[in-house]
Amino acid sequence: LLFIGNLNNDNSISYYASTRGSSFEFEISNSVLQFSKNQRFGEKKLSKKELKKIGALLTKIDLKAIPNLVPPSTKSYFDGAMAATLIIECNSKKFESSTFDHGTPPKELKELIDYIFDLIYIKSN
Repeated sequence: LLFIGNLNNDNSISYYASTRGSSFEFEISNSVLQFSKNQRFGEKKLSKKELKKIGALLTKIDLKAIPNLVPPSTKSYFDGAMAATLIIECNSKKFESSTFDHGTPPKELKELIDYIFDLIYIKSN
């Protein structure tokens, strides 16, 4: 798995979270991080250092296990939190998580998601 400097159209990371009246999403592809929160959009060109860190965090994740990761909480089931999903596309393969609470991802995804949130200064709560 080589994402370092290679987040292109075939390799990407996407995150979607929503509930009634609120939404947040980001996508990383072509070394650019695009994000939106409640219809406000932003974009950040990622440095080589940031891409290297994302690549290192991705190597800690078993991509094939992503669909079966268990969320630590279920508040989104009753609108207590936004329902979130993470999708990693690598070499024409798509790995999509089950739904989890925005701000409380499965522990295997937490470090990656928190780092990306830090890059765009978006707090998860």
